[in-house]
Amino acid sequence: MTDARISISLIVGMLAVGFGFVFALQPYSVRSPWSVYDAPGQRFLSAALRQDSAQIERLSASSRPVEWAIRTAREHPSDLTTWARYGHAGSGVIRADTAMVLFETGTRVCPLLLTFVGREASSRVLEAETRC
Repeated sequence: MTDARISISLIVGMLAVGFGFVFALQPYSVRSPWSVYDAPGQRFLSAALRQDSAQIERLSASSRPVEWAIRTAREHPSDLTTWARYGHAGSGVIRADTAMVLFETGTRVCPLLLTFVGREASSRVLEAETRC
């Protein structure tokens, strides 16, 4: 090999290692503080999609989200499917032990506002309502 080929190979190798480090570390990625509500929200929405009333009741803190889930599964199954598949916690407000979290889908389906009581992963749904 010539000196030019060695230096080009060395530069290409160093660039590959550098890109590997940037990809592995992802220095500019920021996790949403609301993502802790993704799992409880998805459990609730999946139970509603399956029309599993026993599971919906366990995941709810009152009768209102149970009624909403059953009614929505009957009247708007395509919207419920979209929320269950693509919904993620985008923003919200916390007051004491209650968090109002807006679930967005990135589709034409209206955002869903879920109100949780309790903290993060162990929270239960207190209320569910669409935003349009």
